[in-house]
Amino acid sequence: MNSKTLTILGLFILAAAVVVAFSQQADGPGADNELGQPLLPGLLDGIDAIDAVTVTSAEGEVSLRRTDGQWGVVERDGYPADFADLSTLTNALAEAKYVERKTSRAENLPRMGLEDLTAEGSSSVLIRLAGGGADHSVLLGERASGRTGQYVRFPSETQVWQIDQYVSVEKAPTNWLDQTIINVLSDRVVRVVIEHPDGEQLDLSRTDGEFRVPDLAEGEELKYSSVASELSRALVNVRMTDVLTTDIPAWDSPVTSRYYCEDGLLVTVEALESNGKHYVRVRAGLDEAVEGIEESIRAEATSIRSREGRTFEVAQYTFKDLTKRRIDLMKEPSEEDDAES
Repeated sequence: MNSKTLTILGLFILAAAVVVAFSQQADGPGADNELGQPLLPGLLDGIDAIDAVTVTSAEGEVSLRRTDGQWGVVERDGYPADFADLSTLTNALAEAKYVERKTSRAENLPRMGLEDLTAEGSSSVLIRLAGGGADHSVLLGERASGRTGQYVRFPSETQVWQIDQYVSVEKAPTNWLDQTIINVLSDRVVRVVIEHPDGEQLDLSRTDGEFRVPDLAEGEELKYSSVASELSRALVNVRMTDVLTTDIPAWDSPVTSRYYCEDGLLVTVEALESNGKHYVRVRAGLDEAVEGIEESIRAEATSIRSREGRTFEVAQYTFKDLTKRRIDLMKEPSEEDDAES
């Protein structure tokens, strides 16, 4: 191969490299004016006007709507959304800026997680934010390789961009819910009554700062001295795994527990086990035996009542905390005790 042929071959290789590089960079002069600019112009200034957010993926769609100042999850009959998660999403998108232009070739989209939502195995997530006359939509892909940020593109384009933010998005409706059902600190609770469908009732009150089990029978021994006080902690940060909108079980024979607070709040919880799953319902009222109940307590009761009629699925340990029996507080008899008896 002579020098002339080598020169021509070298020029051909160089030209091919330029074409490949060009296909992954700007499509025309002045096309990179976006670098350093907001991904979604106007969103930062108009973020407070946004009243609808939709997350669409291969797993389905989640719709969040703001009504009367309250964000709710449409797929869960408007049950309150976790505003912190929502705020994190909208703020990240409002602050996101272009960092680098990437490929515009459709065949390269899957490796960046930006294939069409209808494509088999699609991992892209479409975010739409609307409100105040604005309507923003963007597809989110994989985290940028070896760099800070994420790959994104607009639905009507194949041009991929790297932005300076990584926007993590939940795809399931349950993960957008405000998962705290109720949160009543234990030091407020002065009496707990738990009634089982078979007629067993556990009724304990706080005395000298501790819950006590009265009238221990011969052979009964508490697991430890403060075990009864655990009942007062049952309403601390009670969290759901889901809120049901269909296939709601029949509430024929629930365990009913009542929690009386020294400030006048009275919380009633019904708990049910059905087909291996665990459910609760909550109600709130006021203990009329308490005088001078403050307005803040009345407001708290009203807030809890907004959850009445809802069926929440909860973890097994939450169910157990709400359905204690007397025997659960007692030390199990040892083998020696069994032999003696």
